[in-house]
Amino acid sequence: MESAIVNKPWSQQKLIAFRFFFTYFLLHTIPFPLSILALSVGVLQHLTELFGFFYEGIANAMLDLDYKRPQPTGSGDTLLNYIQLGVFFTISLLSAGIWSLVDRGRTNYERLLYWLFVVLRYYLAAVLIGYGFAKIFKTQFPFPSEHRLYQSYGDSSPMGLLWTFMGYSTVYNVFIGLSEAIGGALVLFRRTRLIGAMVIIAVMSHVVILNFAYDVPVKLFSTHLLVMSIFLILPDLTRLVNFFILNEAIEPLPVKPIYHNIRSKQLYVALKSVVIATIVAASTMQVLETRRMTKNYYATTREGLSGEFAVESFTLNGKIVLPGQLDTRRWKKIQFKNKEVNIQYMDETAGRWQFNKNADGSKMIIHSNDLWSTGQFKAITKADLLSLEGTLDQDSLRITLRKQKANSFLLVDRGFHWVSEHPFNR
Repeated sequence: MESAIVNKPWSQQKLIAFRFFFTYFLLHTIPFPLSILALSVGVLQHLTELFGFFYEGIANAMLDLDYKRPQPTGSGDTLLNYIQLGVFFTISLLSAGIWSLVDRGRTNYERLLYWLFVVLRYYLAAVLIGYGFAKIFKTQFPFPSEHRLYQSYGDSSPMGLLWTFMGYSTVYNVFIGLSEAIGGALVLFRRTRLIGAMVIIAVMSHVVILNFAYDVPVKLFSTHLLVMSIFLILPDLTRLVNFFILNEAIEPLPVKPIYHNIRSKQLYVALKSVVIATIVAASTMQVLETRRMTKNYYATTREGLSGEFAVESFTLNGKIVLPGQLDTRRWKKIQFKNKEVNIQYMDETAGRWQFNKNADGSKMIIHSNDLWSTGQFKAITKADLLSLEGTLDQDSLRITLRKQKANSFLLVDRGFHWVSEHPFNR
């Protein structure tokens, strides 16, 4: 193992800045590397709860709020996350001040900087490889569900629109995932640390912009990953400017060995191999578990009432109503969207209803948003057929519907074309 450890004096500004960022980055990486070990999950949950109570107390005391911690939702931009950011920043400032007073005679922190780089390199590698695998195996951005396909653009949230855009293309997912995973793999090794950090900067700049532009609530986390990767290239900044901008020749980064015998080298190689294997295994297990949960979720969804059904027969108060008859009352199709049902009539008008069903989907209740109209039905599903029998207000209805295939959507059916005589922009 070698390192760019050259004992040259640092300026006071650089010394103070290092003391601040050393504390700040370590606070943000904790509890890594324990976080990649399954055995530590229980302990980390208790610590998270403990710190959550602490940040909640700060929010209520300093901001005069009656704030209660929400259940984990996947958001990294909650009020408590911003409270944590303020706490980390304050601790880092105090640490830099006290450290500067206690350690006034220090001229540089080259060796400590090297080990900080080791922590950041492996932390970034674990995060980027994990996110990369999630995109390569398409667990982060699955293909748009039936519910999403039937939803209009106007009903999408900015984040939902981004998830639809990303989920559509497997090729784009694999490209971004490989970029993240390759960048993470490269920073694991000293000789490729610089190129790996530059790859991560390029990838994370894209991710950060998307998170801000589409209001994805991991803005703080992604921004810190970008800042950490920029920090990794700071020792090479002058050399990069000389090479890429000033077109000047540059010398290799001076290095000297850390270990001095074959035994310590073997120990280092063995330990590094175990750490890398653990990172890859943890990322792989996470992807497999997510795929299992996603598969179970979609299997459950398909078994219930979801998607669009076209009306094949419609009986109103004991009389069959054919298309062209009572077009304001005869249903044309029905769309199930979680807790909502959209009913479209033959005259192309539509109504949005609230929807509830029992556990096995054999009974369903719909009611209008103003609660003036209510319907109760028995539901029988067989293959792609759905039969509804019940009442809607004072009318009795018996309806047979057939589920529409997802590939009837242009987004699903269009595919890829090498040759296009005209832009196909719909």
